[in-house]
This record gives sequence, structure tokens and C-alpha cells, in this order.
Amino acid sequence: MNRAFETTLQNAAMEVEYARDALTDLKSESETRKLWKAWAALLTHYVKATGAMRHATNGGSSKRWSDNLIFVQKSDPFLSYGFHARNSEGHALDAKREVAPKSASIPGAIKVEGTVKNLKFLGNSLIGPDGRKTPIPDFTGNIVDGKVFGDSGERSWFVETDHFVRLNIIHDNRSGKSFPLPNVGSPKERQAIEIADYIVIWLEEKLADALDMAESEKERKKRS
Repeated sequence: MNRAFETTLQNAAMEVEYARDALTDLKSESETRKLWKAWAALLTHYVKATGAMRHATNGGSSKRWSDNLIFVQKSDPFLSYGFHARNSEGHALDAKREVAPKSASIPGAIKVEGTVKNLKFLGNSLIGPDGRKTPIPDFTGNIVDGKVFGDSGERSWFVETDHFVRLNIIHDNRSGKSFPLPNVGSPKERQAIEIADYIVIWLEEKLADALDMAESEKERKKRS
């Protein structure tokens, strides 16, 4: 470990805590416009925490662990996506930041994002794979921030979806490489949260490992 490993690991622990806070915000934020702020904060603290752990352990008996930390960060699909997403967020200032608003939909028939007052949805049917028509009850009411307000029977046809960060393949213009989403099979509204969850759990595990090594290092110095 380096000479200032104790202070550096304290900083790493703070960054892990901040990443955990950003994950909480990503899951609970009520304002759609703040979702990207939480996602960007998560990525920033992830990269800073990893960098601090790497710096603290890049020497002596812990160097192999430090090298493996970076290897895993680059090779694991979730961790790699988060790392390159942070680079993209930090350097590509003209990149589009997509956040999907809260919405209500009848799959295959209608989707309303945000707020629509006095919506009338009349005389419609769903057509199944066999060509059979299923009449949809007429709806007259309001959809406010993705929430449906109308007759309870009519509301049961709607699926309400929370807002979410919309993620895409990351293109690195400098290297010409692309980094796909690691969990393409997941619903798009869950992708950012799943990646963020994965990153925070990994950070916590690696911080615990680094702190254990730091304790061993202090004990070794006491004996020498």
C-alpha cells in the first residue's frame, strides 16, 4: 500500500457512501428532471471510489489486488458500462441526456406521457394474435404526471410506468469502440437502477477488502 493509504481509503469510503446516496436518489427521486443528476452522481462517485482504492493499494503486497481491481472494472459488463458512461458524461457535453417521464398506457393501444387533461379514448379495441377483437372500455378523464384519474373500471386497463433514465449504447469517438448495455433483456425502465445497484454492491465489497488489507498492513508495521 502507499504511504497515505489510510487517508486515501477514508476518501474512498466517503465516495462509496456518496454513490450509495446517489443510488437512493435514483430510486426515489420524485422530480423527473433530477433523475439524470442522480445517475451522473452515481457514475462520478463510482469512478472516484475505484480510483481512490486503486491509489491506496497500488504498491507492495496489495499491488496484485489493485491491478485486479482495474481488470475487473474493465472486463465486467456492468462495471465497464458504468465506467465508460462516466467518461461519456464527463467529456461528451453535446450528448443527449434522455429521461423518460412518467406515463400511462394500454399496451398496444395508447400511451400518454406526463399530463393530459380531459382525455377521451372512445370506441377502441385490441386485436389479438388470432385476430379476435377485445373492446376497450371508453375512457374519459385525466392523466396527471403518469397517474390515471377516471372510473375505477376504466383505470384497470391502464399500466402506469414510473419515470426512468433511458440508457443507450455508448460510443467512444476517440477509440472508435462501442459499449452496449449489459442487461438488454431487462425492461428499459429498470436498466439504470440495475446497473447502479450492481456497482454499489461491488464497491462495498471491494472497500471491505481494502480496509481488511489496511488493517493487516498496520498490524505488520506494529510487529516490525
